Amino acid sequence: MKNISKNSKTKINHTGNRTGSTEHLVRSRINKLLTDAAKNPVTTVCAGAGYGKTRAVFDFLQQQERPFVWIQLSERDNSPARFWENFINTVTQYDISLAGEYTEIGFPDTQEKNDRFQTLRKAALMDKPDIIVFDDFHLLEEPSVLNFMERMINDITPTDMMILICRNLPKVNINTHQIKGYISDIREADLSFSESELTDYLRRQDLFVDGQTIREIYKDTQGWAFSVNLVARSLKRVPNYFGYVKNTLKKNIFELMETDAWNIVPDNLRNFLVRLSLIDHLSAELIGILVDNNEELLYGLRNQSSYVRYDGYGGAYQIHHLFLDFLRTKKDILTDEEIHETYKVAANWCMQNNFKIDALRYFEIIGDYESIVSVFHTLPPVFPLVVYKPPYKFIDYC
Repeated sequence: MKNISKNSKTKINHTGNRTGSTEHLVRSRINKLLTDAAKNPVTTVCAGAGYGKTRAVFDFLQQQERPFVWIQLSERDNSPARFWENFINTVTQYDISLAGEYTEIGFPDTQEKNDRFQTLRKAALMDKPDIIVFDDFHLLEEPSVLNFMERMINDITPTDMMILICRNLPKVNINTHQIKGYISDIREADLSFSESELTDYLRRQDLFVDGQTIREIYKDTQGWAFSVNLVARSLKRVPNYFGYVKNTLKKNIFELMETDAWNIVPDNLRNFLVRLSLIDHLSAELIGILVDNNEELLYGLRNQSSYVRYDGYGGAYQIHHLFLDFLRTKKDILTDEEIHETYKVAANWCMQNNFKIDALRYFEIIGDYESIVSVFHTLPPVFPLVVYKPPYKFIDYC
């Protein structure tokens, strides 16, 4: 955990570590989004790996008048004792007296302890309001730690400001605040570089490229901060995006994904990820059917891949477009039966949910022509019904 003043000149990279480098683009668009989001007491910055979540939040906080407290979470914080120790160590850096009172309470694992904690916290904020950031919030899984965070979020006052940086929002019940509109959300689409930001970023690296090249880079990266950075590094060595650099970009990204999100997951999850790359609809309902409600596999899908995110608002999973491309190169690990079953289940789900064109495509892939005919009978008429009679002059009966 870190307490960082607004005057700090250090940089936090994507892992949460600070470095001395200042070679990055402060994006005014993102700062404005966060400024608007901060009108609510809680802001979630939720996106997959490499989207620059930490960097964006840090740049924004550097421009604020209020001091901020930065808590870098890890898997070790799933121990209540360790979580509380780190929390208190952070508080100690700016209020020793308050930290002592928190220590006396102990980890707030009861309602009485939590009430005492909230009373002390609110009193302290009246004298010295701050912004608290929880980075890598998605790593929290332990029920008592999540319960504490849930209460802390739900007890927040309109004058508080809390930012939760995560890949997926953990299982915390904050529906009341969401319904009331107290929570703002920043997502992958918001954090992705625009074409103009991509141009500005490359110019900051002393790389001046033409508009066509910018459009090609944007098409290939879709503004993913990690891949934009890789492109800039490659262009410094070979000042031509097409050919070598273009091909090397995807090769380097695939190598990273092989190490970061493929080699470390069990075989059954690898198999399932490749099956998902076959279809377009990643509804939680459909995925539940595909895994036959295997909770272990669903848990792995949510937590063991850096490039998969569950969107609780849309009730669907989001898989990074380049990770999908990577997974499609692994299709040969699937049997014909697995491929057929995946398309069949997806087609039936599409039919039930009125995605009939997609259902037709999936049925066509597996050669289920009987089902295709049944789908056609359910489609609304688009073209006028015509009957041909010799000498091939048509009569329109519609």
